[in-house]
Amino acid sequence: MKKAVFLIFIVFAFTSCNSVMTFHMDVLRAGAFITPSDKSSILFVDNSGRQPEWFGHKLQLNYKYSRDTVFNTDSLSDFVLRSVSKQVLNKGFFSTVKICGRQDNKFRCNMNDKFLDATLLTPMQVTSLSDSAHVDILVSLDRMVIQSKTNIKPFNYLFMATRDVSLNTVWRIFDVKADTLLTQFQYNDSLYWEKYSTKSFDAVKNELPKLEERLPEIAEVLGERISPILSPHWESVSRPYFSSGSYRMLHAVDCIRQDDWEGAAILWKDEFDKGFGKSVYHAAMNMILYAEYLQNPNEALVWCEKAEKAMKDRSSRVTVYDRWLLESWKQILKVRSAEFEMLKIYLNDPKN
Repeated sequence: MKKAVFLIFIVFAFTSCNSVMTFHMDVLRAGAFITPSDKSSILFVDNSGRQPEWFGHKLQLNYKYSRDTVFNTDSLSDFVLRSVSKQVLNKGFFSTVKICGRQDNKFRCNMNDKFLDATLLTPMQVTSLSDSAHVDILVSLDRMVIQSKTNIKPFNYLFMATRDVSLNTVWRIFDVKADTLLTQFQYNDSLYWEKYSTKSFDAVKNELPKLEERLPEIAEVLGERISPILSPHWESVSRPYFSSGSYRMLHAVDCIRQDDWEGAAILWKDEFDKGFGKSVYHAAMNMILYAEYLQNPNEALVWCEKAEKAMKDRSSRVTVYDRWLLESWKQILKVRSAEFEMLKIYLNDPKN
């Protein structure tokens, strides 16, 4: 008898583990600002000051501060604007993307002691820059500061060299036609390199590439992280769905595997209307996935409410995990719903 009970428990455990599956898809997310589709040109302006070579770079040897060091990072802002502009253009929401580098910015600050300032372009300067490039949106990089700490120390029977790099940037975005500062934000990030050697402190130090050589790589990382802030973008997400229960729930899994989402939705709706027990709210939660798959977070929220009501009707049978999953998903969808309204304006679709 004990053996039979144990086997039943094992079957139940595996069934529970397999009842929730994961679907991966891309969803459209909004950036920090949204503009109508007729404002499709953007200009990136380097308005940052020139950082001195001696500022912010330190060397630590054998756990002790050794000295300040020197790196020429003057070209970093140029690399960053190239990377950001390329990735914004690749996202396909702006038809024209241009760059005004520091040397081409006639309003740039030439005083070395002002590089820590995040100087705001005046309305006259914004108008002048945007008119010369014939653009609707201007994005100004107003501060770019990079600092590094190189640490060389023994590590077991080896020598280890690390370099921690921190970055601070300030950005402002203008709608030049409306003469409006749309948004401004500060973005900080960090990167890390690590090398080992069996020889000496000097040998492992030489294993680390010079910071100047890594500026394009640093800029590429910043471009990947900043461009989604500046433009609508597609984001890969994972969403759960329930696969066990009645024959309708099981057959819907086959439909998804065959990319027949309409067929799966019909089965889930039937299960919601005709099923019983947990499968009713499980079907409603699967319909949340279907609505989000169709890029309709508002409809997904409607199914959240239906799933909540079904849970209340069966409160004694609802698991803690299911309650947590639904509430977490609901919070995500509230954000997506707000973004969806913004994206309607951006896409300029009168049907929406």
